[in-house]
Amino acid sequence: MPKNLLSYLSALKSAQLKHLGLLTGIPTNGTKPELLPRLTSSLPSPLLPQDSPKILSIDLGIRNLGICVVSPTFPPLPSPTSPSLFHFSKVVSPLSSERPKLHIHHWSRTTLSHPSLSSQKTANDSQAPPPASLFTPPHLAPLAYTLVTQSLLPHAASTLLLERQRYRSGGGAAVQEWTVRVNTLEAMVWAIVETLGREIKRRGDGVGEEDKDGGPVPVCWSVEPGRVARFWLDGGIKGHLGDDGIDGGGKGGRRRAADVKREKIGLVRGWLEGREGAPFELGFEEGPERVKDVLLQPPKRRSGKKESETEDAEVMGGIKAGKLDDLADCFLQAATWIQWEWNRRRIINDLQSIG
Repeated sequence: MPKNLLSYLSALKSAQLKHLGLLTGIPTNGTKPELLPRLTSSLPSPLLPQDSPKILSIDLGIRNLGICVVSPTFPPLPSPTSPSLFHFSKVVSPLSSERPKLHIHHWSRTTLSHPSLSSQKTANDSQAPPPASLFTPPHLAPLAYTLVTQSLLPHAASTLLLERQRYRSGGGAAVQEWTVRVNTLEAMVWAIVETLGREIKRRGDGVGEEDKDGGPVPVCWSVEPGRVARFWLDGGIKGHLGDDGIDGGGKGGRRRAADVKREKIGLVRGWLEGREGAPFELGFEEGPERVKDVLLQPPKRRSGKKESETEDAEVMGGIKAGKLDDLADCFLQAATWIQWEWNRRRIINDLQSIG
């Protein structure tokens, strides 16, 4: 940690500290005395390993589960910003001329379902809801174990990002049952990854050794979707988002979840199209390249469907993408994590020039 970090941060105003937290993925709630120790301890802490980082990003859900595997390559750190430019007045821009390169190995959307469902499906019941008994802990536990060991660990990622699930009622009288189900799955995935990692250490194999049922056990992080949305859509760019990434203040008032979803999909589409100002250089393997084509398809309105359902993607190249927000969210989550890490590296690098 730079020796001057605490003294530098102490001289910043509360609004500047919050902006710094926004750009680096650090919680921004609280007063200045609460922000200072949080930023001082978190800023020097890397979010990714220095050597060969590989991110497995999950948009968690039981019916719709998005998976994206990305390897970032960071450019050389630029020359430290002079203190007159960096000190107090400006922190760091989320975009820079030196852009990280993202190589997308895998990108898909799948449905987590019990094997009994697969064997009983017919052409006429694809939309039928599964029995509620399939979402009890005895049924979810083997599903979660199979998901981790057969779908996640084989990607041999160094870092696993799990979207933090809602735990509030959303203004209702009670928490919805579907929310409880996804929360249960989230807790099970965390428990399985933690258990496998500890078992490897207990056996003395060391971190990063392969589990017998899959690949290396990654370091797992929980990512709040609201913080991801605020990073790209807030900060004076498109208004103000609340903790859940939806509620807003100011002239815009409340921002609907559907609006935020559309903006995130549009943001990812812009990057895929290579629009000017994109923060990353993107490279795709064959499978993700097909998903890219699906995401870039213009929405098609289908008769008898609501407007919110017109963004269902067609079957293209053997891929049924379903709702585009699942694909966009898992990619955006990984991209945000990479940008947070890049901003942290740049900030610490710039601090070296401040006496």
